[in-house]
Amino acid sequence: TGALWSDPKLWLLSLTNFTFGFSGAFINGKINADYTKTELSMSCVGLMMALTACTAALAQRPYRMLADRCGKGIVLCVGAASFLAIPCLALALPLG
Repeated sequence: TGALWSDPKLWLLSLTNFTFGFSGAFINGKINADYTKTELSMSCVGLMMALTACTAALAQRPYRMLADRCGKGIVLCVGAASFLAIPCLALALPLG
């Protein structure tokens, strides 16, 4: 496994994991704490966290079909745009 550290593909693929980790922390720390709790209620925070996981599970099949038809690059671009949309929408939409 030590030989993989010098492979540039490993480092390029790791950016997706970092993005997912930071996005999940942003959703749980900022969106759920400031938006969900304020707009809905504290009891809806857990529901929104579960909804995030369910959405990811349900999106797998359409993304797989899109990747089979158009290639993985399109799916990566859609995913990157989705990750970018989260903080942009949080900045654009006023709290309260």
